[in-house]
Amino acid sequence: MALLLELNITFTVFIVSVAVAILLLLLQRRAQLSSDALLGLLCSLYFGGGFGGFSLYDLGKFDFLFGDILAITSTDISIIWAGGLLVLVVLAYIGSRSLRQL
Repeated sequence: MALLLELNITFTVFIVSVAVAILLLLLQRRAQLSSDALLGLLCSLYFGGGFGGFSLYDLGKFDFLFGDILAITSTDISIIWAGGLLVLVVLAYIGSRSLRQL
């Protein structure tokens, strides 16, 4: 929102962070949820609000946030599969090393 309103980004991030911290403290006192759950709810709220705010404005450089499923090519799918397999191989290697140490 700082970009849209042409405000100082650092100052705006500080103000929003303080507001979230105060809101978190107030909700901790009233709600019967854990701090982690409340923080997760607030993060989701502000993250969704940011995306919703971007959707209200015509910002060409932010079009990539919403994507176009028809623009995905078979090369993109291959890269995703290769990355996923690489992650699984690394996790299997780390897991086997951890099991050997037990």
